[in-house]
Amino acid sequence: MSNLRPEDRIKLMNEVVLLLSSGMEPQKVLQELSQIGSSTLGDLCAIFVLDQGTRLLKLAAVHHDDPALVARCKRISESTQCRIGIGAGGRAVETGKTIIWHVSDGGPDPADRAYTEATKAKAMIASPIKCGSRPVGAFTSWVVTADHPFTQDDVMLADYLAAVAGAAVQNVRLWDELNRRDEWRSSLVSKLMAAQEEERAKLARQLHDDASQILSTVLLELTRLEQASLEEVKDRMKTLRIETDNALNRVHDMATELRPPAIDDLGLAGALRRYVNECMSNSDVKIDFVAAHIGPHELSRDAQVSVYRIAQEAILNVVRHSGAQCAGVVLERRKGWLVMTIEDDGHGFDRKKYTSGSPKRSLGLFGMRERASLLGGSVDINSSPGTGTTVQVRIPLQDGRQS
Repeated sequence: MSNLRPEDRIKLMNEVVLLLSSGMEPQKVLQELSQIGSSTLGDLCAIFVLDQGTRLLKLAAVHHDDPALVARCKRISESTQCRIGIGAGGRAVETGKTIIWHVSDGGPDPADRAYTEATKAKAMIASPIKCGSRPVGAFTSWVVTADHPFTQDDVMLADYLAAVAGAAVQNVRLWDELNRRDEWRSSLVSKLMAAQEEERAKLARQLHDDASQILSTVLLELTRLEQASLEEVKDRMKTLRIETDNALNRVHDMATELRPPAIDDLGLAGALRRYVNECMSNSDVKIDFVAAHIGPHELSRDAQVSVYRIAQEAILNVVRHSGAQCAGVVLERRKGWLVMTIEDDGHGFDRKKYTSGSPKRSLGLFGMRERASLLGGSVDINSSPGTGTTVQVRIPLQDGRQS
């Protein structure tokens, strides 16, 4: 195939390394690699990458000197479904090994026939593209003028270009993930700001409707007391005591919503037990709560508040959305980790609608994962329609005790 001298191969490899480290957008790196493959291995080079959602091989880059042929190959890719194990590229992904076809071997695989007829190719090579040890695509080259199979040097070059393509594919995926995270972080900040303003408005309404009105009543009663008789003073003092007590209770409730003081008084387990009891008293869901003792120095105050907020969000989802009759909350220590499990017997949901790339993803679930991630932990959600939901939270303990 290629007639590169050893020194030219070394030069080419250096150019490829510089290409990968150039800072160029990963998708453009793949396109450049397809051009290099076209000029060194064969007439047409196509790079296929495994779609993580559909598990189909998608055409990621293609090059040939004839733009019309490139356009035709793109149309073929759009109209056919390349699967793992089918065609030379699919078998390279399935086996993790380089696949070579030559016209002397007989007709091409039916999955490759459209490309073979389009290029009039007599030989092709497909090297697996890997991220780590996992095949994620195929680097393919089609040759029109080949009268003999690919040489060992050609195989080595194809494998090398496939290895570099693997790094580029990994960068593409990291790039896409970073973009998705940036989009969701921007969305989160926007929604958090809106939620903050809504919470401030709610607090202002509560202060006006509850505490302000009660205090206005107290002020009015004090004004009347200045002109009242002794008997009237006693009766009105009782009313004032009740109104003042109500005002204190409302202010206490508002302060509790802003920051749970029960954690300081009762610890994380006690605060969660109190919250579970409050939820049961205001709903029809029976919630069992079991907790191991978590020492005051095993989780920081901020970490305890974050775990409390994660539990609060998960339990509210159970009460408001799950349709469950029973639920359970278990707080325990497992080999240096705090593990909290919240499960219910509700109608469940389709997790695919709430993955990181889904526009339907719940802001609440995203917030739970972000809180846990900031603590070095994780949130795993297991659910499907009709099977209930299990949420497991893992947070590293500060002292790392193995118990």
